[in-house]
Parts: sequence; C-alpha cells; structure tokens
Amino acid sequence: MSFDSFLRKAGDAIKDIKDKFVEEDEHSHSHETECQHPNTNHRFQSAFEQSSGDVKWYVDGASYFWAVSMALEEARESIYILDWWLSPELYLRRPPARNEKYRLDNMLKAAAERGVRVCVIVYKEVTLALSCDSRHTKHALEALHPNIKVFRHPDHVPNRKELVNSFAGMSLNPLSLAKASTDALTSLYGSVGDSVLFWAHHEKLCIVDRRLCFMGGLDMCHPIADAHPGNLDAIIFPGQDFNNARVFDFEGVNNWNHNQLDRTKSSRMGWSDISISMKGPIVDSLLEHFSDRWNFIFDEKYTAKDPGKYERIELRRSGSRGHHHTLDDMSERFQRGFRRVMGEDEYEDRERRYGGGYDSPRAASIQLCRRRVSIWLASFFITATSNEQRPVQNRIGSAIVSRILRAHENGENFHIIVVMPAVPAFPGDLKSDDALGTRAIMEFQYNSICRGGHSIIESLQQAGVRDWGRYIHFYNLRNYDRINTSSTMREAEREAGVSYEHARRDYDSRHGESRGSYGGRTYEERGDGDRGYRGGYREEGREYDDPGRYNEYGQLRRDYDEDDRRDRYGYSEGRSDEQYGRPRRNYDDSYGSGYDGGRERYSGREDYSGRDRYGGRDDYGGRREDYGGRREDYEHRHEGRHERYGGDREGAYGQGRSERPYERYQSAAAKVENRTWDTVSSCYMEGGTDIREVPWQGSEEEEMNSFVSEELYVHSKVLIADDRIVICGSANINDRSQLGNHDSEIAVIIEDPEPVETTMGGRPFTASKFAASLRRSLYRKHIGLIPDQRCDRPTRGWTPVSVDPQDYDWGSRGDRLVADPMTHEFWDLWLATARTNTQVFDKVFHAVPSDRVRNWEQYDDFFGRRFVIPGVKYKEGETEGRVEYGHVVRDEFPGGVREVKEWLSRVRGTLVEMPLHFLEDLGQDLALEGVGLNFATEEIYT
Repeated sequence: MSFDSFLRKAGDAIKDIKDKFVEEDEHSHSHETECQHPNTNHRFQSAFEQSSGDVKWYVDGASYFWAVSMALEEARESIYILDWWLSPELYLRRPPARNEKYRLDNMLKAAAERGVRVCVIVYKEVTLALSCDSRHTKHALEALHPNIKVFRHPDHVPNRKELVNSFAGMSLNPLSLAKASTDALTSLYGSVGDSVLFWAHHEKLCIVDRRLCFMGGLDMCHPIADAHPGNLDAIIFPGQDFNNARVFDFEGVNNWNHNQLDRTKSSRMGWSDISISMKGPIVDSLLEHFSDRWNFIFDEKYTAKDPGKYERIELRRSGSRGHHHTLDDMSERFQRGFRRVMGEDEYEDRERRYGGGYDSPRAASIQLCRRRVSIWLASFFITATSNEQRPVQNRIGSAIVSRILRAHENGENFHIIVVMPAVPAFPGDLKSDDALGTRAIMEFQYNSICRGGHSIIESLQQAGVRDWGRYIHFYNLRNYDRINTSSTMREAEREAGVSYEHARRDYDSRHGESRGSYGGRTYEERGDGDRGYRGGYREEGREYDDPGRYNEYGQLRRDYDEDDRRDRYGYSEGRSDEQYGRPRRNYDDSYGSGYDGGRERYSGREDYSGRDRYGGRDDYGGRREDYGGRREDYEHRHEGRHERYGGDREGAYGQGRSERPYERYQSAAAKVENRTWDTVSSCYMEGGTDIREVPWQGSEEEEMNSFVSEELYVHSKVLIADDRIVICGSANINDRSQLGNHDSEIAVIIEDPEPVETTMGGRPFTASKFAASLRRSLYRKHIGLIPDQRCDRPTRGWTPVSVDPQDYDWGSRGDRLVADPMTHEFWDLWLATARTNTQVFDKVFHAVPSDRVRNWEQYDDFFGRRFVIPGVKYKEGETEGRVEYGHVVRDEFPGGVREVKEWLSRVRGTLVEMPLHFLEDLGQDLALEGVGLNFATEEIYT
C-alpha cells in the first residue's frame, strides 16, 4: 500500500475499530436519538456560530498560570480541564518554596474539598514512545478526592504481547520510530486492517465555573511556566520542571522530583508561548465542546468499565446540540472547536470542499494569509505549495506564495514574519543516528521554506520574485545566561562538606517525599532509581512490569482495570491528607476575596530578607537580588507585598532536619558573602544592566565557563493579521494540526471591535486593541524592548479577564518603536537586532543550526569537535580541549572573559535569524533516506 493511500485511509480507522467493539457499544444506543451533526454552514466549518465575549492575552507561562491559579482558587462549582499532558506537580505560582498551595494538585484538591466538581481529560499516550505518563496524572489526581475525575483517551488497539515482540531489542523513544519496522509501527499506533489510528488529543482548555475559560498553546505541565525573557539558570523550577529537551527527554515523570540535569553545568531550555482567557457568551461554546467530549468518552469507555464511578456532564442551558456517540462521527467530533470568524463566503465554500474533516484552523489561516498586508506567524511550520510535496497536504504555503506574488505584481508593501523553533525539542547530537527523527522534521521544515524544488522561497524565485526577502522572513529565538558557579559556591561546599548538586537533589527528593511518595515509599525505595521508567517499560533488560495484567496470549485480562489498578502505585482508597503530605488548608469562603482591585497589591511582598541564602535559593524557591539586581534594591522593592499575590509563606520543608545535605549546605551558604547574580538575563532586556558591569566573585576563567546558551523554544500557535485579527489556539502549521483528521485541536479567531488609531506603512490605519497590543508586545519582547519579568511580581496583566482588562503601555518608547511594522525605521531596527544577535551567538557559543555549517564536515569543525555533547560516549582523552554543551567556545576569545562580555553586551532580546543554509549541501540526504525505511513515519513527522 502506498503512503498516500495509507494517509487517505487513516480516517477510516475509527469505523474499523467500531466494528471490533460493537458489543461494548450497544449499551448506549439509546443516546443516538440525541445526536445531531455539527452545522457545517458556519464559517471555516466551525462547530459553533460567531459569538462574543471579552478576551485577554498572556505572553509566556508565568502570567498565564498566575491567572489560572486565581481562577482555580476561587472556583465554587466546577473545573473542567482538557490537556495533552497535565503534570499534577506543576507550580502555577513561583517560587515554589513560598507557593506550595499553588501547586496544581494542591489547588485541585482544595477545590474538591470545597465541593467543586473537577473533570479532567488527558491524552492517553503510547507509553513506549512518549513519557508524559497520563496514568500517573489520573491516579495522582483521583487519589486526592472523590470529586476529582480523570478520563484518559484514546485506548490503543494492539495488545501488550504484540508491542513487546515488535520492539524487542530497541531503545524506545520518539526518535527511534524511523527505524522501526512496518509491523512494529502498525502495532504501536493501533492499526486495524488496512488503516491506522495514531492521532493525539492536542487541545489545551480550562473552564472554571462555566463562566471563565483559558486556552491557547500551554498545557498545564512541565516545563513551561516561563517569565520573559526565559531565564536559563532558574532555580524557581524544581525537579523535572528544570528541563532541557535538547539534552535529556523527560523520564519517569511520576517521580517528578528526579532530574538528570546537573544545574551547575546544564542550562534550562526556555519556553515561549501564548495563551488567552475569555468570558462571556463564547464560554458556552467551549463548555458545550468539553461536555460533548466528556460524555462521548464516558459512553464509549467508562459506562461499562467503571459503572457508578463516573457520570455525564449535563448542560443546564437550552439549545445544546446533544452529544455524538457513534465512532463513525469521532473523527469529525474531535476537530470541533469554536471559531469567531470573518471573511468571504466563496473562499470558505471552496475550503469546505477540500477534505472530509473539520479543518477550521487551516481554512482560516489560508484565507487570512491570502487577504492581508501584515502577518505575524509563530508556530511549528511544515506546509506545502503543491501536490509535489507529498506527504504534506496542507496548502498554507500555497496561500503565502499567492499573496506574495500578488503583492509583487501590484507593488504592494507586504510582510510575513515567521518565528519557529530552531530545532525540534528532542535530545541528541544532530549528526547521530538517534537524531534521525529530529533531522526528518527539520527536513520537512526546510522543504517547506527553501529546499526541495517546491518550497515557498523556490516557488517565488521560479515566479520571478528574486528579492523574496522583501516579503517573508524566518526567525528563531535564542538566549543566554550565566550559571552561578562562583567561588562562593566552592566556599559554601567546603564549609558544608556537601556539594551544591547533592544538596539540590536532596531538596528535590524531599519535596517529593513531603508531598507524598505514592505507596508510602520514596523514589529509591520503590526501586525505580535511574532506570528510565516509562509507563511500566524498563529499557535495561527490556522488562515489563505487572505481568498479572495479561493472559497467556499477552492480552489484557478482562477483569483487570488498567485505569484504576492502583496496587502497583501503592494507592489505597482511603489514603488521608497527611499520608500524602498535603495538609488540609483553610480557604476564605467569600468568592473573589483577597482581590482589592488596587494597583498597590502588586507593589511588593513582606520583606523576607532574613531568608537570604547563597544565590537566593532559599528552599530553591527564589533567586536573589531581583534576578540580577543588588540585594538592597531587592529588599526595598519587596516591602509591603500583599500575601495573596506573593504566594504561600508556608511550604519550607525539612525543618528540624539540620543534618540533611540541603540544610547543611544552606546553613553554610548563609555564612558566605555573595555578590554574584544568579541570572544575567535582564542584561539584554529594556533597562537591564550592561553585562560588562555585572559583578562576579571568582576567577575570569570560571566566569567564562559559567556562560551558557540554548534555543528559546517557540511553542506558540498564533497568527496576527493587520493588527486586526488573531488566531490563537493549540494548532501548529503542520498536517497533524491542520488537516482535520489527525490530532484534535482547538483555536479561536478574535476580531476585537475596540479600535486603536495608528499607522500602517506610514498611512493612517485603524487597528484593533487586542491584536495590536499582542503583536506589539511580542515584537518588543523579541528585540528586548520590555523590562525583565519577575516570576513573583504580578501586574494587572497577570489576572483573568474577569478581574482586569488587558493592560498595555500604549505610547511608551518601546511601543512607539514597533507601532508601525511596515516602515523602514522599524525594519532597520528589527533586521539589525536579529543580525547582531545571530553573529554574537555564532561566535560565542557556536550554536547550531548555523549558516556557517553547510555539511557534516563543517558541522564537526564548528560544533562536534568543540563540545562534550550529552549522550555521546567518548573514549579516554577525547573530551580534552572540549567545553560543556552550550558553553562558551574559549578558542574564539584570546582576550578572555572580558572579550566575551564585550560581544554579549551587543545582544538585545532573543531574536535570531533562521539559518536557511544549514546543512544545505546535503540536499535531500538530511533524513529522508532514513524515513523511507517505513511507511508511517512521514505522517508522524508532518
């Protein structure tokens, strides 16, 4: 069977699966009379008509999760969450040591104790390929309180024995799939007959009390609660929250406190994302979407499996379309989002005829790309311009080419800016065999943009547009920081007799122990250790636990309840709060209490200078000296902080255990004077101190070795057109998100009626406040025109839309510089900033991808032979002369650290040019020859 045929038949898999479960399905036939098909006459095939409401944006996770925490804290009726991955241990407010009650599981437990109904739907992953561990999510949350219910979906068809046999002897991770056999992939992704089902639920949605909604690109999971500019040396991220996916993937996330990264050597990968909150009639559409999904899964899975444990969600309002039960309709049902849209009907009709699924994000994106004059697009990016680019089917690339050609022919001023990840967030040296999947994704991206004969740029050149750079631009994000490994640390280590890293691991382990080790045992006592646990799979020895779950044929026993079997986790139905280390907390019963509406609530928090320790780590919850300021300034600015916004002052663990490594280190560090900043990320943002003036206590060589860099991962899914319209949601620019019969996605198109008078290309122009403020904020963030953002300094922009409207500093210096994105003055600033930043990172850190690397020989010379690359096994002596991954290439700087800081002082913001020439000499040999080993990986990657 050809891959194209396979792709087209993917949607038929659901019907095939339905036939296998017809007996289990009969119990709910009585519900079918309620079913009605969605109204496909809505624009872009949206499931819902246009609606209205108020909306507020959040740039990056710190402000967004703070707003979510405010809503969860005041929930009185219901909390509905729909996520791809949910980490119960996620801190919605930072630093953790002062915000224990704002950890997600604690907040949901407290809400449940108030009588709030908590319903969570998470994607049930393929455990051999993904490490998000939805089983842990389900068991950890449901064990907290009977009012918390968690659904995992979908179930995967193949039995365990097939999976074991198919993948025997393989080191399993998402990157090894390209080498798997056809039979193995068929088993892994649930093939039935001639079809396959391997999509994922990718939506991100939270609805509180049926009146307030949060959605966008952020799951409630590790490691994404960033404040801009995305600090690398951020001890505010405990356990696996401190993650760099380019170094190590997540492993054993049920043991969240276990972390392989050495914080004294490795940087954290920053995370750039965008989300929104909404209130008003639009929430009804989202509520209906969630309840339909919940009820469908209930009918399809949990009615017979757990009778009496779960129940349907009934909508009190009239006009509900009812739920859809049949598996025939599932492929369409999971594409239903809501869209607030505008556009021409004839184009919409043509788009509706394009395919069989609900592909509203694609239809809307294509139309906006074709009909606007200024477009900002931040997303994962794989698209096509023609049928010759199979297997890629979405034609957003074609719409971009058409619009640029029209602008070129008419002499129009038109620009598209695309911001996307530099490298997919998978670990491994790009040259290694394990990185084949990473290279495959990059191959599809480059073929979308500039290679392969049918890309966007090549199509423009073939049509006579030689100066395509006038119209479209591609960028990545990258940042740097300085790990505080000064002489202060060594002195504290000598005094304590314990290393910083040992103390850090002790603290992380203690956090997990104090909050409740599942089954009453610690991580080590359960025997999980460092063996790379993933959903019961142990890579060493290829052993699978809990054999009693399966019969002699390797099939799941009928009497075994996979979702609720807790013995292997040590759960018991009656576990008390104390056993789980989560003391019951008292909550003020008045709805909305603690929010006085005044600006003074953001002015500071109680002085906690007495807690100051080395590096401000104070239970690894804080960073000293205002994240790069002086101690006296920090203490002054924190006077009078309202406790509600400063977080929970409880949560200091291990009191009275002075002999533990953590307390020993903290006690010693408190006696050592330290003038070294924990982070220097403020230096390249507005108002930041010049990096050349930042103090360091130690030798110049040590300071040079302390600088680190990493890509700032672009996880955003947003399109802004003409400062008037915004598409924001969970959908990437790729086939998995756009076709309508792959991953389930949700997005909203926002056209704010509140105008703002501005200019576009120097001419008077009326924009919308929502779109214009969001676009300007993003531009300013990327080129360093906003101040450094503290994780514990909330503003009006950090609250839900139900509390404060959008807050933006109209008319400020930074705002004026980016107000008109079509002028020569703006482009001079934008292009020069990106060029300078790119040159600095190329020289100082030899970051890859880079245009200085056109083939593997240049890759080795520029990168491979200069770094100790994580995961690579070196022979004795091979690491001599190399530096740690992400650190400064010393050979470039005969002038030492002073020369390094001269270069770094030129960096502004995080914007860098996307290296379109990276490995271009390889032609089509970057990865596709490996992908061709099986028939399924192409669709996985696109």
